[in-house]
Amino acid sequence: MKYRIPPIVNNRYALVLIVFFAYMLFFNDADVFSVYKSNLELDQIQEEIEWYNHETTACRDRLKKLEEGGFELERLAREKHYFQKDNEDVFIVKSSK
Repeated sequence: MKYRIPPIVNNRYALVLIVFFAYMLFFNDADVFSVYKSNLELDQIQEEIEWYNHETTACRDRLKKLEEGGFELERLAREKHYFQKDNEDVFIVKSSK
């Protein structure tokens, strides 16, 4: 009984192309899995950049309001630092959480 060799194995060019594609897909530095992982990390980093840009903008707006003074500055002093006027009492209520 003779075994037939598939024609693609007899063709050395096709065999070289198959080996080349297998190398490029699985064994190269830029294989499919590494590229996919890098793209996921890139998406995550871009989301973080957008979040930080949004936070920076919000902080700049708040700083601008604080530099102008007035009501925003007084509100911050009362809420965060428990400042009070001479004729009023401040009650601090803390939750039990």
